[in-house]
Amino acid sequence: MTKEELDEAIGGNKTATRHITASELANIMEYVPVELKLDRKTLDNYYRIGISELLNSKMPISDLNTLKEQGWAYDGNRESIIIFLT
Repeated sequence: MTKEELDEAIGGNKTATRHITASELANIMEYVPVELKLDRKTLDNYYRIGISELLNSKMPISDLNTLKEQGWAYDGNRESIIIFLT
């Protein structure tokens, strides 16, 4: 996967809040590690995937499009993609 493919798929997304099922998480984790994090200001939980891990993964473009549909978006530093949990 290239940075351009990632930007095309995820670049236009705004940070979303959504329920991620265990099955969806398992599908993602076949290719990249996913971290559960806590926003200390808002106390909201979110999942995080590092951009470098994503770019070095063997994730197919179809799965990248699934991340887009789920609402994953760049964080403020564009060092990772995140999705907040409901």
